[in-house]
Amino acid sequence: MSRGFVKEDDQEEIPMVPPRAFLPEGVPNYVTQAGMNALLAEKQALENEKDQLDNASENENRIALNHINARLQLLNNRIFEAKIISAE
Repeated sequence: MSRGFVKEDDQEEIPMVPPRAFLPEGVPNYVTQAGMNALLAEKQALENEKDQLDNASENENRIALNHINARLQLLNNRIFEAKIISAE
């Protein structure tokens, strides 16, 4: 479709979320229990932020929701791959 037939307001903004710290393929993501607790607290904060979005502007709400979901996806991947170790 020609760009002449596309309204500017219909363009969905792709959220720019910086990736979390890079780990090479096959390298375990070791975290202490305190580190895991921090990751889980960050996840809860993002979920709370998602629940408290203001519905005043549908477009702004959708953009904010996309950004939060992108951050949650990266965080959930990090939590899933985490291996808890002792802090001794």
